Amino acid sequence: LKHESSAIKELSLIYEKSLFNDYDLLKFNASVYHNDVKDYIRILRIDRSVDDPVDGTSQFINIPNVNLYGAEAELNYFYNNWEFSTAYSMIRGKNKTDGLYLEDLP
Repeated sequence: LKHESSAIKELSLIYEKSLFNDYDLLKFNASVYHNDVKDYIRILRIDRSVDDPVDGTSQFINIPNVNLYGAEAELNYFYNNWEFSTAYSMIRGKNKTDGLYLEDLP
């Protein structure tokens, strides 16, 4: 196996504002990123038997060129001792060598 190396680019935005009085705060965070990975390491499942799909093993392999990209957002509202929040996260990966999406991302 070769070592992974990557170059990531990220853009973030943070916005904070008091809405009604000095005891509250609205906070919004958002970011997008793009990561170019060389020699991406993944686990490849190897089936040893056609009749028994459970029988098999796995092996670590390198994929020469991969793009990982995604976005994250979070919205928080603080009032006195209370906090209300919601968040969203998305990641996608593409194998540039084969032109296919990565299937083993969470």
